[in-house]
Amino acid sequence: MLGGSSFGLRAGANMGDTFEACTTSYDFNAPYTESGNITDKLHALRELIYPYTNMTEVAVPDPLPVASYGEVKMTWQTSLLEAVQALNVTRVSDSPAVPFCDVHQAYGFVSYSAEVTWKPPQPAVLSVPGVRDRGYVWLDGRPVGVLSRAESAFSIPLLAAKENTVTIIVESLGRICYGDIHDRKGILEAVTLGGRELTNWSITALPQDLTQLVPETPTPQGDALHPALYRGAFFAADPPADSFLHFPGWHKGVAFVNGVNLGRYWPAVGPQMTLYVPAPFLRAGENTVTLLEMDGAPCGPQESCVVALKDYPDLNGPTPDRISP
Repeated sequence: MLGGSSFGLRAGANMGDTFEACTTSYDFNAPYTESGNITDKLHALRELIYPYTNMTEVAVPDPLPVASYGEVKMTWQTSLLEAVQALNVTRVSDSPAVPFCDVHQAYGFVSYSAEVTWKPPQPAVLSVPGVRDRGYVWLDGRPVGVLSRAESAFSIPLLAAKENTVTIIVESLGRICYGDIHDRKGILEAVTLGGRELTNWSITALPQDLTQLVPETPTPQGDALHPALYRGAFFAADPPADSFLHFPGWHKGVAFVNGVNLGRYWPAVGPQMTLYVPAPFLRAGENTVTLLEMDGAPCGPQESCVVALKDYPDLNGPTPDRISP
């Protein structure tokens, strides 16, 4: 009956022919929207059901207020890798096969880092068959690729050298929520480079509240294509009203308003293009938006680095074209 949002990182996943992360919002074709307003479907249900009952028709509630707070300029805070390197290592393990639960991580992100102790071939294939669910790979601080359980992308070629450091930040995209569930997250098998196993891993669990990664003073701005944290501010009147966060030009990440995790955004994949911002999450006066953008921010020299709070959602954006099996 009701649409809704899986606030935070608790949206689940499906497993058909491949792993499929669920959208943060499930406000699709419901009689009531996630913001509590009625849809045409409710009117249709009333017209269908009332003639067969002796019930007195109940008045339809007035729409709840919504607000458009406009564009919010976002500014660089720090790269994700810099933020992770400032954290204390959670565990050192000879093998990377340490699932999230073994470092007390229910959701979110865990970093796995190891040094190459031999001279590998050029290129050498990094193979991570046990990544669950998405792995962002750095080589000596340079982003070099993305691993994906959903796309069965478990390896990438690297031009690695002896004493280089391989870092893989693994993101959980939600646990499979039906059937014979045994859906651990993290890296679950050995990792090899050029066929040789990487050992002596430093494993770091990122905080659930990713806004804790924002430094007091922003670091020098790096490449906008690198995973990084951004922050902006906007003002809301008293009393605040519901709104919807839009991501023009952004790709994939996690969004917070006033430290509250709204959930994952992924307009590059769709169909959900916005996140619901309930009025109780806002305060009269200044409010903050924090983004962890993983796949590249629209924040180059000639680009508009903004998000926007508008009075309507967009839940039916384009999705990738796929070849049917």
